[in-house]
Amino acid sequence: MGGPGILDLLVIGAILFFVVKLLRSRRNPSPQQAGQMPFLASESNAFGGYGKDYGTSEKAGLKTPLPSGFDADDFIKGAKAAYSRLQSSWSRRDLDDIAQFASPAVMNELHKQARLEPEPAPVEILLVEASIVDVRDAGDERVVSVLFDVLMREDPSKEEPSQVKEIWHFNRSISDTASFWVLDGIQQVE
Repeated sequence: MGGPGILDLLVIGAILFFVVKLLRSRRNPSPQQAGQMPFLASESNAFGGYGKDYGTSEKAGLKTPLPSGFDADDFIKGAKAAYSRLQSSWSRRDLDDIAQFASPAVMNELHKQARLEPEPAPVEILLVEASIVDVRDAGDERVVSVLFDVLMREDPSKEEPSQVKEIWHFNRSISDTASFWVLDGIQQVE
């Protein structure tokens, strides 16, 4: 009665979030237009740590210089898209979709998780923050580690969202510029 309340502001914020997300999803850049970040040939709840063992990393930010020509902003956009896509596919238990951009080691763990939790639960992602914490080359493979700090609602009956922090490790061939980034490991951050 005296102006917008906190619930009104939250509803308006949620509407704006989904409008921006819808507008961004309508842009479908080709891998060449996407620069360094072709994740998928076509365009997540927290899982336990798995994939290759990249060691533990709880860095607050990138400590090493980025490789020449590496577009960090574009990479982060693609990493966020991969996070949202994995979360959406996991909620539907669409493991075939996830297999398009995840390594066999990650897929093995997802299949185990799916057997333990066969009933998907809807998850609402409220906010995804991402930052690159490490970029390293090992032979012909470039590995980029991204810290995700996410607010999500995993239980629709709860008003308070939960915070999830994970480090995802992506890799791809350095010499094969047509190759796609592959999710090769996920680590929980305490």
